[in-house]
Amino acid sequence: MNFYGILSNVRSHTTLFLLITAVVVGCVPTNQLVSPTTRPDTSSDLWADTSEITPTPTLEAEFHDLTILPGDNAYDWVLIGLLENRSEHGAAEISIQVSIQIEGEDQTIQQIVTPLLSHLGPGEISPFLARFTNVRRIASYTSEVLAYQTTSFIRALVKVDTLSISPTAVGGLAILGMVTNPGSKPVALENLGLLAADADGKIKALAPLYGGLTMLDSEEQTPFIALMEVDPGEFELFSYVDAIVTEKPDDPLISIIEPPTILQTEQGTHMVVGSIKNESNQPRWAVLLLVLSLEDEIVAVAPVRMPLPLQPGEIRAYAISDFPGLRSQLPPRTSLIDDMSVEVIVDSLASHSTNRSSTPLALQITHFEPIGSSLFLRGVISNNGEADVEQAMVLVTMYSTTGELITAGWSVLPESLAAGYSAELILPLTLPQGTDPAMSEFDVQAAGFTSSE
Repeated sequence: MNFYGILSNVRSHTTLFLLITAVVVGCVPTNQLVSPTTRPDTSSDLWADTSEITPTPTLEAEFHDLTILPGDNAYDWVLIGLLENRSEHGAAEISIQVSIQIEGEDQTIQQIVTPLLSHLGPGEISPFLARFTNVRRIASYTSEVLAYQTTSFIRALVKVDTLSISPTAVGGLAILGMVTNPGSKPVALENLGLLAADADGKIKALAPLYGGLTMLDSEEQTPFIALMEVDPGEFELFSYVDAIVTEKPDDPLISIIEPPTILQTEQGTHMVVGSIKNESNQPRWAVLLLVLSLEDEIVAVAPVRMPLPLQPGEIRAYAISDFPGLRSQLPPRTSLIDDMSVEVIVDSLASHSTNRSSTPLALQITHFEPIGSSLFLRGVISNNGEADVEQAMVLVTMYSTTGELITAGWSVLPESLAAGYSAELILPLTLPQGTDPAMSEFDVQAAGFTSSE
């Protein structure tokens, strides 16, 4: 089945730099409110918050437009496809097994992935993506649903506007957009992504969400950024949003202690530093969204996800320098003071309280190595406890001798740290111009989560 046969019989021929607007119902094209593949609005959409584990693979589903594309490196591949829920009930927690047959060999490589949308109502479609490395040639590829859960939910209507499309430093595209909740009830944004296709309907790339809020109140809007790993040339964008009607969460009681400030490194890279405080009486995750504007026009968005919950009354700093697509949007010699501004938004749904407790770890910093606009901290983190630790991490805040916040950062080990074992780690800190590390003070914290939690 052709890509456009699935999504719509109507196309708007947009190119790379045109404004693209969408009203999204689960998964629909950017130029249409409702398509034949969109779940109809019926009385069965009065949902409860229940799920039932279903034997696998009983979901009535259909795959469309499986497309294999070259990856970033030689012998790397990206497979993108569409999954349609053909059943009469909603599905969640879907697992897809993607298999490739290597050309000239009796070998099959399998990978389990999840669709972009974690909830699929009857008739809804979601893209999915799988990556394969070190494969010279692929003879064939297939996909199948391995598992899922039946579920019910209220699908919400949201409006998606594409504000700008800019090249990134790594050869991809940064897509800035605005998502709006025009309804009368709060909406949880479970996920969002943009699919690119050429004029013939052939899939070219998928841009998953990189940064955005997870909830919108009634008639609220928020910017977001999605990243495409490659620049596919001219394309049309199709929006997929997993938006669900929800209840408004309590105020997360995250306050701004150090207002976000825009700085520059010696190499001219923009960075934002600031700090927040947990004003509640419970440990709480902290998730923020930084929005940079140039003369009231949004030019960059970046997420801030604290890797460790903030304890009651705890203050924690952040320093973010990764703003994809920002450099290409700024004119030469932009004045930071006069022309640019930054806003920090607390994600009220993601910044929820938690019962997950951390355990302290031993840390020895062995080297401080300044390179360019970065200071690399090298050290050894040790688990001296009796239980294995997951997500062992180090958090560092750097101050001037007068107590002024200079920068901050964290590093998380990719693998668990067994009891009695140690691991080396490297933590890069981005430095503002004019910083002298020798005249600075450091606040260092090492912790992790026990594997039993």
